[in-house]
Parts: sequence; C-alpha cells; structure tokens
Amino acid sequence: MIEVAGESLRFDRQTKAALYARNGIPEYWIVNLADAAIEVHRDPDPPSAAYRQTFAVHRGDALEAQSVEGLRVDVGVLFP
Repeated sequence: MIEVAGESLRFDRQTKAALYARNGIPEYWIVNLADAAIEVHRDPDPPSAAYRQTFAVHRGDALEAQSVEGLRVDVGVLFP
C-alpha cells in the first residue's frame, strides 16, 4: 500500500496505518511530500493495530519493497 501525503500526513500516519496494520497489510509506504522522504511501515501486528518496524528513507537512499518482488525505488528520483 502506498499513500502520497501532503496535508493528510497525520491522518495517514495514525488512522490509515492502524487500519492497514489491523487488516494485516504487510507493507505500507507514505510518500511524505513535506519532508521529501518515504516512511516505511512493515511487519503488522493486527491485534495492536500497529506496525512493528517503521523507518524513513531520504534522497540518496534506495528502497526495496519486501512485498513486491523487484520493486526498487531511488528516493532521489521522487524528490529531485
């Protein structure tokens, strides 16, 4: 699941992340426009409606999806 967040960032981090974790979505990315980063949420814990692993990647970093084989994103391409 990938969301692009501008003004919706808080909602995406809290409400949507909890909803996706509760439903066992294995990986959730938020493209954070304000911070020029991708926030990654992995390893959902449905009973707690939270992800066990969260981190951010920035320009100069590359991100490989765990749930989509072969998907690799150069973050700098998204935020030149």
